Amino acid sequence: MTFDGSGDMKTGEPGQWQSNALISNPEAPLEQRWISIPQNVWHRPVVGADADWTVVSFHTVPAEDLIEEKPADSGEDGTKRMKYLERN
Repeated sequence: MTFDGSGDMKTGEPGQWQSNALISNPEAPLEQRWISIPQNVWHRPVVGADADWTVVSFHTVPAEDLIEEKPADSGEDGTKRMKYLERN
């Protein structure tokens, strides 16, 4: 859910991202302020270079099971996976 500012919560996978523009206007329809992302669907927030965007996330797994997965660095195949609680 977008709390302050606006941005694009892209969903899908590299090369096939779908745009989900979100705004923080409390008078806007819920569909313009909130997105539900199904399990195992990649998502990434995109905002302008000089913009701030505050979102609130609700997850359906315990914190110790939440995994960040992203494409590997260029030149590598596959993805990098890391549990959120292992991040520094």
